[in-house]
Amino acid sequence: MDWSAVFSVTVLHGYIPQILLAEALYTLRLPRGSRFRLRLCIGLPVCAFLAVVIPNIVAQFTAGLFSILIFLLTFALCCFLFESRWTHVLFCCVSAQFTQNLSYNIESLAEMPLGEISLWQTGAISVACMALVYLVCYMLFARRIKVIRMDARWVLPMAVACPWWRAASSACACCTGFWRIKTNRRKTTASNTFCGRKAASTRSPATASTSST
Repeated sequence: MDWSAVFSVTVLHGYIPQILLAEALYTLRLPRGSRFRLRLCIGLPVCAFLAVVIPNIVAQFTAGLFSILIFLLTFALCCFLFESRWTHVLFCCVSAQFTQNLSYNIESLAEMPLGEISLWQTGAISVACMALVYLVCYMLFARRIKVIRMDARWVLPMAVACPWWRAASSACACCTGFWRIKTNRRKTTASNTFCGRKAASTRSPATASTSST
């Protein structure tokens, strides 16, 4: 096992603050546990440390479990912090996952037409999309959790909306990707045509001089 990779922090670990912030939008209205600040001061660093180490260890043996492991760790943190039924906490965490995933898909759609961009530009787009999506989801859903009972009337719209949002964002991503491929092909064809004409024009005097001799 490569121990240097176990404690390494990569760009993929940016998912940790994103999901924690999204879960905070939905769970802060739940009843808090006793000595909440102490629990937060202990649980948050431990969760962040484990969210870096455990996925890195598992990634050396298998792939595809990165996000689910972090989600389970943050779900355990929310259960530790709040005195509420675990089903209510799970619902809030799943809603947070939906919000984070929606923000990521919109960020991907915003970056597609731009082509190659720097890391700073990617970060700026990510922060802007996250702020916009999180604000909209908070105003529409998260702030209503204390008012609306979390039963079938509340869970069903979210359960129906999740796959439809994913399908719509995926369809937009496919259309944008097809548009980029088609545009790049046109640019390549035009460039090849221009280069061919230029090469032919440069060869014409030499050909004429050869034929005259």
